[in-house]
Amino acid sequence: MYAAVPELYDSSLETAYEVVNGLALGLSSNLASATSAAEGAGKAVIAALNSGAGVASPSVYAIQSGKFIVLGLADGIQGAAGQALAAAKALGTVVTTQLDTSLNDSDFLTKFKKYMTAEINAAFDAGGISKKQQKEYLALVNN
Repeated sequence: MYAAVPELYDSSLETAYEVVNGLALGLSSNLASATSAAEGAGKAVIAALNSGAGVASPSVYAIQSGKFIVLGLADGIQGAAGQALAAAKALGTVVTTQLDTSLNDSDFLTKFKKYMTAEINAAFDAGGISKKQQKEYLALVNN
């Protein structure tokens, strides 16, 4: 599509850029008004909720609501505890099954032994340990 009408694509891209740029400039130049409007809307919503609930003291309502939120959260956690435990058990089963499979796989063990031998040899070389000492150590480990 771009190859067919490159001018349209370029024009659309420029227009989109200008719209976003204009929006950003408009918001930043009227930030105080936007903030004031949002604050007023928030206060109006809270006042309407308090009035609708018949609450004369917002703190009483907030305390009551806070207690209900905590109780609801606790009930939700307790209600889902079985699911969390089941998921943890399932994960444990998958991990232990995979470990058992890997540890009983002779190909895995051979590759792991080669890898560890190479790592040990590299560490020995870096530490200045002689080849004779390396062989003696590896003979002890491999038995």
